[in-house]
Amino acid sequence: MAIVIHKERYERQLKGIDRWRKGKELGISHSNGWGTLWWETGTGKTFAACTIVNKMLASNNAYNFIIVVPSEALERQWKDVIKSLIDKQYILNINIYTVHKIMMMTNEGSRLQCNLLIADELHEYYTEDRLEMFNSTRVVTTYCLGLTANYLDNQDRHKQIEEILPVIDRIDEEEAVREGYIAKFIEFNIPVEFTAKEYELYSELSKKVSKNLSKFGHSGLELANKILSGNSKTGEGGFAIACRWATHNGYHKGMDLTIPGNVEIHNQWNPSLVVGYAKQLMDSVRERKTLLYTTSSKITHAKNIVIKYDTLKTICFSQSTLFADALCSVINNHYTSIGEKEICVSYHSKLATIIVKDEITGKEKKKGKTILKREAEEAIRSGKKRVISTASSLDRGLDVQDIRLAITTSATQNPTQSNQRRGRAVRAEDHEPDVIKLIINLYVRGTIEERWLKKRQAKTKSVIYYVDSIDDINYNPQNKNLFNLKKI
Repeated sequence: MAIVIHKERYERQLKGIDRWRKGKELGISHSNGWGTLWWETGTGKTFAACTIVNKMLASNNAYNFIIVVPSEALERQWKDVIKSLIDKQYILNINIYTVHKIMMMTNEGSRLQCNLLIADELHEYYTEDRLEMFNSTRVVTTYCLGLTANYLDNQDRHKQIEEILPVIDRIDEEEAVREGYIAKFIEFNIPVEFTAKEYELYSELSKKVSKNLSKFGHSGLELANKILSGNSKTGEGGFAIACRWATHNGYHKGMDLTIPGNVEIHNQWNPSLVVGYAKQLMDSVRERKTLLYTTSSKITHAKNIVIKYDTLKTICFSQSTLFADALCSVINNHYTSIGEKEICVSYHSKLATIIVKDEITGKEKKKGKTILKREAEEAIRSGKKRVISTASSLDRGLDVQDIRLAITTSATQNPTQSNQRRGRAVRAEDHEPDVIKLIINLYVRGTIEERWLKKRQAKTKSVIYYVDSIDDINYNPQNKNLFNLKKI
């Protein structure tokens, strides 16, 4: 992997590195060598971390390092970058682990040791058990570097790590685009329509959601989920929570059912019924999401966008592995039907094992999801395939410079996910620095998905264009279609 160093970006990265290394000398209130680089995706967090590693090795070649990542895809990516940026004689000084592996390795009270712990995608470690990596419970380290494009958490969990790894340098989207650290991009939101039957089913499910949601007060979905799954923080079981909520609504065990009012309370709020309400609510929520995520109109729209921009390397995101496979199949069927090669490959956590013939021996052999995922990554990097269709597996961890089109067919309301997915397509290209990338979001008009879309985009600083059809997508969008989220 060839690394091209851009002078301006490198100088900006060094400024951030200096703030991490000697913050107190620069008047920054934090411990030297402990802090977070909160930089937009594509601005060079990985490169900066490797620069720090090289500087430390130059002062002491016995230093050792641990890099923690949230996924196997990122683990493979880091290994490739390390080979390119770190002298091969020092490769053994660096250990790269997924967070799952670190948790497993330190589960019995044993601890890992290093001179520098690098926490990539820091926002992935805000849970109580993962935070133990930073307080010497699981990893003992002299210095610690957090890397993230999404430091803030919509549940405010980032506040727990601010005293340990505060933000010591920030490169936001506005600076990144202005200075050319990431590519310029245009983002569109395009509505799709349900069929009449889908709208009817959506309405029925929404009524069920509203009816059962009203039974859980202000806590709503959170309370219903705890009743079904228990409270992991307190250890309280789900049925105990149901009993407490039943009591809150006037029920108590052994209540006198000869009293008419008590009969009504018992028949509405006994704990078994409360559990049933919670199950009905969560089932309806799940069915409604599935309907929104998998409507066939989204497959048609996504396929047509791929066809319209048939020279652009493309990544398609969804929330359903079945949808990802279906979209891949529909795109490939279109191209094979006109005598061309398949252009799309699927990538997700549920890829089914396949049987193939060895090209040399002719014998059959199995290919599991690990190999298939690796081959899918390589196919999109090399250009063997032009489109990769994924669920949430590649929200982070795929850095391919020449992806120029990102299509999100479904997503959560979480702004972090929106930023991550956008980041897959907006990396600056070394050989075409002026290229403009396209970001396209599909949503079902007039549904809760439209609200989710607005919520996850609410804090973006870029202009987003709401258009009515695929024909309205272009590199010179008209102001009449402009929807600036900063104005609402």
